Amino acid sequence: TLDEGARLATARGRLMVERTAPGAMLAVLAGADVVEPLCAEVSANHEGELVVAALNCDARLTVAGPAEAIDELARRLDAAGERAERLPVSRAFHSPMMDPMLEAFGEVAATLSPSAPRLGFLSTVTAAPHHDAPLDAAYWTRQVREPVRFREAMQALDDLGVHALVEV
Repeated sequence: TLDEGARLATARGRLMVERTAPGAMLAVLAGADVVEPLCAEVSANHEGELVVAALNCDARLTVAGPAEAIDELARRLDAAGERAERLPVSRAFHSPMMDPMLEAFGEVAATLSPSAPRLGFLSTVTAAPHHDAPLDAAYWTRQVREPVRFREAMQALDDLGVHALVEV
């Protein structure tokens, strides 16, 4: 229901602020083959892990992690001639920095009464269509923590012959 959706969204925001440390995100115009090795190098020099938080297309992704590590990654990417821009966010969404809020968020999500969607949709959590099954607490917890798989979701839509979409 709309009320349950609002309750879940409110709990998500509240728990992220209350239970997670501030972090940062960086939009990068480079592929995972360039970015992931740099993330591993930078993570080794900092407390906290840098991870790819969103795979938007082959050469556009978003990295999340501790602010100091994000700043170092941005410097290294700039030195390598790659474009990157820090996003105006206060947390490192879709990263291990969300872990402290996951259990409490899952408990809130478990109180919902999910039903099967009225319209099918393609999830950027699974990069797969959802038609009949309700989205349970495990799904919503994954949505907080796992990378956004936008590129894979768009490929799945194309494979299904979908050429017009509405992103919500």
